[in-house]
Amino acid sequence: MVLKTKINTILYDTAGLPLPQYATRFLSNLNLSPDSRVVFTVDTSLLHASRRSDLNLNFRERQAHIFEAILRQAQAIRESAGIQVEVKVLSGDRIDMVIDTALDINASLVVMDAQDIIESPLFPISSSLQKVFDFAQHPFLLIRPPAQTQQILFITDGAPVAKKALAFLIRLPLPKLPNVTVLFNRSLLVSSWSQALKSLIKQNQTTTEEIELTRANSVVDAALIRLRRAGIFANSLFVEGDPLSEILRLTNQMQTDLIVFGADRPNAVQRFLLSSLAQKIATEAPCSVLVVR
Repeated sequence: MVLKTKINTILYDTAGLPLPQYATRFLSNLNLSPDSRVVFTVDTSLLHASRRSDLNLNFRERQAHIFEAILRQAQAIRESAGIQVEVKVLSGDRIDMVIDTALDINASLVVMDAQDIIESPLFPISSSLQKVFDFAQHPFLLIRPPAQTQQILFITDGAPVAKKALAFLIRLPLPKLPNVTVLFNRSLLVSSWSQALKSLIKQNQTTTEEIELTRANSVVDAALIRLRRAGIFANSLFVEGDPLSEILRLTNQMQTDLIVFGADRPNAVQRFLLSSLAQKIATEAPCSVLVVR
């Protein structure tokens, strides 16, 4: 059994580089329908900037050399996956162009190589990853090697965006049904629930801890039911302590391939005051990270 999906348009930002082998394998192995398409964006201003395959080539020759390599990879994915593949040449601010193109083509998912957007000295976190988190309106996947999807950690707090992330996870066109662990940390409880605690305590004469536990069980049980109905093996974990530390610890302990969670776009105050937990996970996680809007 494979997952059914309405995810039919994927944008992959090449950052002006040939795709690494793990990215090519990831895209080729997706269970996409024949009418699906993958759109590669190529920023011409970046074609000369990194990983030069032949330093003996001049500037224009290097550009042509890298661009031709990307075209060959696109053709190989088209043939192996049996889907439509396009290459769009962009010029300007890389992240702005990716976000605008995603809107133009109504992308179901934006894929970016985590190494190029987070670790590259060409793109400081403050100006690239921050911009993605602030302004991207589509789900985006920060891909890391080996780009597998068998062991998935789904983080939930019961918020509407977390439910949306779960629905997106179930629709992902993965080549094999994954094993999903639903993670709940009490520190992640949505603020709207916290505001309702006082009235519930008065009505039921119970403790905050008891109410939070009931809420956690309800959120996790609902997620498990949806996953299992989709034929996905799923279990759950309840953890205490600092959310980031616990997530990173469990990611390593469980040899997680992919972390999935929902994250609303931050408002102006949030952008000014803090770097969100979501952004910290995306930056520090050793595996691929999928963020759903």
